[in-house]
This record gives sequence, C-alpha cells and structure tokens, in this order.
Amino acid sequence: MKRTILLIVSLLALLVATPSAQTISTIKPITASATLTTNTCAGASISSTGCIGVNLGGYSRISVGISGTWTGTITFEISADAGTTWNALNVFPVSGTQTAVTTATTNGMWSTSGNPVPGSKFRARFSTATSGSPVVTIIATF
Repeated sequence: MKRTILLIVSLLALLVATPSAQTISTIKPITASATLTTNTCAGASISSTGCIGVNLGGYSRISVGISGTWTGTITFEISADAGTTWNALNVFPVSGTQTAVTTATTNGMWSTSGNPVPGSKFRARFSTATSGSPVVTIIATF
C-alpha cells in the first residue's frame, strides 16, 4: 500500500514539475493570408484589399511569404502604437543574400531572422500596386 501511494505521489510530482513543456507545445503561431488587389490600406488597418497583417500580442518573430503573378512593391511595416503610426521594418530574405530590406518586388520568403519585433502590429502593404494580385501569408511566432 505504501509503495502504491509513493508511486502515485511520484507520478503527480512529475506531472506538476513539467507544465512548461506542456504549455510550450500548445502555443500556436498566428497566421494571416490574403490576396492583395489594390494599394488601399489606411490608418490602423491590417486587413483590407491592399494589406494583410497580424496583431502581435506578444509574438516577436515574423515570416512572410509572397506568391502570385503581380508587379509592384510590398512594404513591410510595424506599429508600436496599435496602428496610429506605421514604420518600415527590416526583414531578411530566407534565400539568397542576407541583406535587410523593407520592401519586396518579387515572390519569395522573408523573415525577421530571429530578431524580436518591436511593436504591437505588423502588416505587409501593397504600397505600389501596378498589376496583378500577390498572395501574402504572414506567420507570427515566439
């Protein structure tokens, strides 16, 4: 009987000692995706015909994928004041040269490269919509 109680107490202690591992495995990234068709994206917007974004809410790393047939410029922006002011954000191409950029004119993947993002909102804005419709997918993680 004492062995059974000791075994149960040991198992309970093991379960209580590892909650952070269980918590980390349940944290899901934020994902947003849209087909951008115009350069209309005003004010605090993170979702319109000309931009797509995420509320960061503690997430600190961003990855952006762009695909489709389009011509123009997509600008990567961050806001530290809930969307009142937007500033260009340096991101790095996932392949090729690892030079920081604030805009994209071709399909590809970009990321903050492990650097924490200093803001509350992130968006990718079709700042110069010449033709076509890029598909932009954003993933925010810790």
